[in-house]
Amino acid sequence: MRSVVAGSFAALLMAALLLGGCDTDFDPIQESDLHFSVFGFLDAAADSQFIRITPVRDSIALTPGRPIDAAVMLEDLNTGRATTFRDSLFTFLDDDEERIAYNFWSPEPIEHEAVYRLTMARSDGATSAATITLPPAYPDPELLLPEQRDTPVPSFTAAIRINGVERLADLRLVFTFRLPGEAPENAQTLTVSYLDRVAVLSNSLGLQFRPYNEFFGRARGCPIVDDVQVLIAAGGPDWPDFLNIDDETLALADAVTNVENGVGFIGGVSRKKLSWNALRNFLASTQPNCVQCTSFFRNPDLCFRNNP
Repeated sequence: MRSVVAGSFAALLMAALLLGGCDTDFDPIQESDLHFSVFGFLDAAADSQFIRITPVRDSIALTPGRPIDAAVMLEDLNTGRATTFRDSLFTFLDDDEERIAYNFWSPEPIEHEAVYRLTMARSDGATSAATITLPPAYPDPELLLPEQRDTPVPSFTAAIRINGVERLADLRLVFTFRLPGEAPENAQTLTVSYLDRVAVLSNSLGLQFRPYNEFFGRARGCPIVDDVQVLIAAGGPDWPDFLNIDDETLALADAVTNVENGVGFIGGVSRKKLSWNALRNFLASTQPNCVQCTSFFRNPDLCFRNNP
């Protein structure tokens, strides 16, 4: 039986922010066996790996000139091969304020179904560690857009069928669009997560939705679609059910963690990104329907009442 294990990368990032800047219930003067806060994932489909690592009770934002006292090593437990991760400063925005943080990275290729051991060691010998199992390889999902031209446009359904995945970590559509008359360089993006709507269908995972409503009901203004991308990630066997964990629970140091002598979570995934040209063409061809409908009704929401 296939199972949907909900867990978005956005939720994982929120956990990292909460844990990285949280003092928890520990007295900062007391000694603790929690040394590092870790956020990230090993991706079998990526050419480089990036992991956010901070001292467990420091802020996620570091001041310039204060490198982290950490030697980070990744070992393939199947082959014994060990790789040292390098540290680099990255800039990010926090409440419109520019901050910096350390990411540790490596160009080391990650294998499907392999088991890895990530170790972080301070110069005084204190260590944190995590074991990560990668999911097996899986085929591209089936992107289905059946011919239903005899049905009203809002009722036209599309579907995604996913085979070979036991635990689903992410499923999103990214729409690239622009308003009529605007140049392509002024394009915007709309990202819609479907992870919580995936169902188990026999030996596969499946999703059915109405693309006309899903896009035009959110984008407003009947824009022109230039591109549709499908983003999918299979999680390893230890991927948590992040979608059903509230922020208060995520903020607890030991609630969702696989880090020994530390806090946070690092998982194993295999991500895919596919273009869905048939769906892009469908939405482009139905854009005039949206213009006609919204110009007729005083309340444009009436044009998108058939939401699933």
